[in-house]
Amino acid sequence: MGRKLCAIIHRDYTSPVDIQIKIFDQSISFFNPGKLFGNLTIEELSTDTYQSHMRNKLIAEAFYLTKDIEKYGSGYIRIRKEILSYPTMTMKYKEVGSGFLVELQYEKQKISTKPTDHVTENVGVNVGVNVGVNVGVNTLLKLVEDYPGIKSAELREKLNVSQRTVERWLKYLRDEQKIVFKGAFKTGGYWLIK
Repeated sequence: MGRKLCAIIHRDYTSPVDIQIKIFDQSISFFNPGKLFGNLTIEELSTDTYQSHMRNKLIAEAFYLTKDIEKYGSGYIRIRKEILSYPTMTMKYKEVGSGFLVELQYEKQKISTKPTDHVTENVGVNVGVNVGVNVGVNTLLKLVEDYPGIKSAELREKLNVSQRTVERWLKYLRDEQKIVFKGAFKTGGYWLIK
């Protein structure tokens, strides 16, 4: 979703060319009309210290006010950091013709499906349950990061899980000192610990 929003916010609306998204088995590419804006270079964009410039300030502000983006000028940094969670994924970007191309590629991880002497038949069930829980906890953590001060009821709605599950995940993240509850019991919310 983040890359699609970047394409809408940063495109050159004077160009008749459409935003193009191409999905393949092991890659996805995004072409956006309009080169990098405000003298920004590819080399600068590859760092965490680039100076962001907005081509379409009103569109960016609309997405900010609807909480679809959390702040201006940090999209590529957050996308690069998120990709680090996927060891076989890479992101490449370059200016092409009159636009900007981003390509995400990944290699399938080689996973054996044959049991070994050290693995019991319950491992598949345990891994499935643990992966499901970890994905839920990580998604909750991302929501707290994206929506500082979010309440547990809002998390329940966004995650579509029971309140008990949300409370269990929140307790885990508090115990791990990743989040903190601030404010009064009824009006407070959860914040990321930096």
